Amino acid sequence: MVFRGSYPSQYITLPHAICTNLRAFTVMMWIRTAKVDGTILAYTTQKSRQTLGETLIAISNPGALQVHIQGYRFFSSVSVNDDHWHHLAVSWHEHGGILKIYLDGQLRLIRKSVRPGAKIHSGGEFILGELRNSEFDKQLIL
Repeated sequence: MVFRGSYPSQYITLPHAICTNLRAFTVMMWIRTAKVDGTILAYTTQKSRQTLGETLIAISNPGALQVHIQGYRFFSSVSVNDDHWHHLAVSWHEHGGILKIYLDGQLRLIRKSVRPGAKIHSGGEFILGELRNSEFDKQLIL
């Protein structure tokens, strides 16, 4: 997929993307952007789709990546906004709450106790691309 520009917001939704509850995940993608902020990817359910703060999984802010897991927002200094292609991988496991960010095949960040014991509920949808102002617009994703 190629998203050109940012307004109107450009995104795609993948409904019913997760069939069973998750206790771990890894999201990988190739990304090229010069933007400093915005939503790269989100996974949300009917109950969690109001804001990024309530979403189950989100990756945002290409200038200094933020990872959201069940209302917990982790700030990093990892950047992908130099207008070059990067391979980005984000993984998390509920056992110990281990969060890892890989950039171009290199482990760039590892943190413990990021929502340990949490689970990601099934039945939601992935949203790929940017949503306005890093907030979910209910009209866009319903």
